[in-house]
Order: sequence, then C-alpha cells, then structure tokens
Amino acid sequence: MRGALGRAPGDVRVEDRADPTVVVASAGVLLTLVAGAANGVLNAALGRQAVASVPADRTAMGSGANNTARYVGSAVGITVCAVIIGASGVGPAGVLAGWNTTVVVTAAISLACAVLVLLVRDRPDSRAGTSSRSMASAA
Repeated sequence: MRGALGRAPGDVRVEDRADPTVVVASAGVLLTLVAGAANGVLNAALGRQAVASVPADRTAMGSGANNTARYVGSAVGITVCAVIIGASGVGPAGVLAGWNTTVVVTAAISLACAVLVLLVRDRPDSRAGTSSRSMASAA
C-alpha cells in the first residue's frame, strides 16, 4: 500500500527532511492533532455554556440549540470544504491546491467569528458588578 508520497506509510528517508512537501505534511498532521484536541475541549465547554446560559426550565432548549448549531455547522463546513477542494483541479496537485485554499478560507472564517464573539460578548458592568445582559433583563 502506497502513501501520499508514493511510498509505504512510515517510509521517511534522510533526504525527505529537506523536502518541503514532507515538512508541510508533517506540520499539517501536527496542527490537525492540535485542532482535534481543541475541538474536543471546545465542544464540551460549549455544551455546558449553552445549558448554563438559559433559565433552568429551558435547559433542553439550550442543549438542543447547541446541538443543532453544531450539526448544521459541521454539515455546511464539510460541504464548503469539499466544494473548494473539488473546484481546484484534478489530481494530487489540484487536491493540494484546494486543501491550501480551504485552510486559508476556514482560518479566515474562524478569525472573523472570533472577532464577532469579542464584539458581542457580555461585559461586566463596573458600577454594579453584573453583566450587561443581566442588567438589561432586570429592566
């Protein structure tokens, strides 16, 4: 069985250390492992926060909204990535170009969403020690 570089998996040679393809592929595997671990931690925290952010009699609604957003987001994300990769050409070079484009697009979307979260998050009210959301709901 041959790997992506035309050799058996695990067949790394000394001359491969200078090959940019091997270096990029190795970095990609490492970053994918880090992203996967972060995704696992994040999903657990998001589920807890979705339930904690709603009144006690609405916990099912919070959990359901969280799961719906996760599944719809995953389905749309996978579809968008497949379309970008598929539109980038045929063969290994096309798939690699599509993958590179997909990484840039998803990183840009993640950055934009992180900025959006920073803009809309609750901020403590320095006068009363409460969040702006709890002040608005009390009014």
